[in-house]
Amino acid sequence: IASGRRLPYFHEAVVVRSLGSIAVGLAYLLVLAIALPTRNVAQRLTIAMLTAQCLTLLAVATLSYQSDSEIILVVTVYSAFVLFNELCTLTQRLAICFLAVCGYIVASIIGCGVGVSTTAARNVAFLVIFVLSMACSLRLQEHLKHVSCYQQRHTAKKVEIIREAKMEGFQMLSNMLPSHVVDLGRQDRKSVV
Repeated sequence: IASGRRLPYFHEAVVVRSLGSIAVGLAYLLVLAIALPTRNVAQRLTIAMLTAQCLTLLAVATLSYQSDSEIILVVTVYSAFVLFNELCTLTQRLAICFLAVCGYIVASIIGCGVGVSTTAARNVAFLVIFVLSMACSLRLQEHLKHVSCYQQRHTAKKVEIIREAKMEGFQMLSNMLPSHVVDLGRQDRKSVV
């Protein structure tokens, strides 16, 4: 519950959050569901939606929250939300997180004045370390997923080569031996398997 000097802005903050975050998110989902855009268009829409939500959350945090720790919590949770959105590239996600950190700095300046406090500097350092650690983890996860897909494609290709070699072998046997002998060989092979 907002109290003190932020109380007059609390109702405006709730409206801004509702319109900026929820309405933008629903509009985004409707466009994706109805239009079925290409990957590039969907990526641009996602960047626009995440940026709008970032600005909305920062405006709400600046207008209604009482302490730096509340704003840091919002920015941290939002950064984690952005980093796990796989529709954008990791670079794009990092850029949006950088926007959120810059927004925190602006919100801190608005709340505390132009002088940067040591708490704000520690919070920025925490946010940067958090975002970079998450980004490294996600980059490793994406790399391992890529390696796994490569291995699956490689294995499928080898299986197809073996299947083709078997078919060529049976074709060569069919050309060299009478068909009833080849059929007997196939039946014996199936009974062994």
